[in-house]
Amino acid sequence: MDREVWRRAAYRILHPAPWLPAVLLLVSFPLAFYFLGLGDSSSWIACTVYPLAAYSLTALCVGLPDAIAHLRTSVRESRLVRKLGSTETARRMACDGDFRRSAVMLRGIADNAVYAAFRFFTGLRLSSVWLLSIAFYCAALAALKACVAVCFRRAAERSDRTEYERRCMEKISRLVLLLNVPMGVMIFRMVMKNSSYNYPGSMIYLSALHTFYTAVVSIINFVGMRAGTGALVHGAKMIDCISASMSLLGLQTALLARFSPDDIEYRFMMNALTGAGVFVLVIIFSVRMSVYSKKIRNEGNSR
Repeated sequence: MDREVWRRAAYRILHPAPWLPAVLLLVSFPLAFYFLGLGDSSSWIACTVYPLAAYSLTALCVGLPDAIAHLRTSVRESRLVRKLGSTETARRMACDGDFRRSAVMLRGIADNAVYAAFRFFTGLRLSSVWLLSIAFYCAALAALKACVAVCFRRAAERSDRTEYERRCMEKISRLVLLLNVPMGVMIFRMVMKNSSYNYPGSMIYLSALHTFYTAVVSIINFVGMRAGTGALVHGAKMIDCISASMSLLGLQTALLARFSPDDIEYRFMMNALTGAGVFVLVIIFSVRMSVYSKKIRNEGNSR
């Protein structure tokens, strides 16, 4: 009985009324950042604000899945979504797997292209060879993704679809490995020169937001890959992971320049470790694509 009482009490604490964590978050978080800026951790107000901020964030995270499920149900039942769902495009998105995968690939191409343009204009403004090299690399990844999308559309019309996708994936894996060579040289140059480029204004926060978005999407897609996934879909998700890792490296150099401008040794160590990690990761993804393609070929020969 006592255990059940404690369980109910804990549930009520972690699942309060929906308005309570929202109000506490709006009040406690600004105050928490204010006291952190002052370096105050001993006054009774600060000692009250910090636990309230932690509790409101915890309650918000615990209740987030239920809130998302409720929001999803409300959106699906709304008049606008029902009207949009009756269109031909929406029906194809729901029922046609190839059409849905093509749309996801187009989204990835647009994302890489926008990020490449952002890096290009930022590199021109800061006269940064490193940022320009990232821009050209991301533009090359967008071109590779476009090739994957074109091959995917052509494969849907062929009788030897599996074999055609496998051949295309082998070529894509070689191109990824080839692109990694000049990028590795630029990473080595950036590390040895200990280059640092500080974004003007709030650009660094926009870059961080984009990196977080691409990392989350690529991880979800990578973890959600199933056995039997088509070769080109597999390759497109690998390219998304490569793009996210390169975005992470670019963000790290900017963050270190902004928040550790005087710690040269630490900046050198972190850029060297992350740069080497990204370089090796791209090689691993390229080899993985090649191995996956050979696996498909062996399965075809054994039939």
